[in-house]
Amino acid sequence: RLKAVADPERVRLMRLLPATPKCELVYNVSELSSELGLSQSTVSHHLGILLSAGLVRREKMCRSVYYCVDAVGVRQIRDAIGDLLKVGG
Repeated sequence: RLKAVADPERVRLMRLLPATPKCELVYNVSELSSELGLSQSTVSHHLGILLSAGLVRREKMCRSVYYCVDAVGVRQIRDAIGDLLKVGG
């Protein structure tokens, strides 16, 4: 998971995604591509890595696939980083 968020573009992408899949808040690949100024294939690639790491979820709504943050995955990575910071303290 740490490797997945080590890329600045993936962090930018995750910052755009909502925590819940509400219709008015979610993005599809085309919308994310436009918002980030990246190609759709690049956005899809990054989303695939984030999906594999358990940091985002996807949901099919109507005729498109939309993405949101996976709160459980993000909480686990936050806790892991917190544990690492305690080691040095």
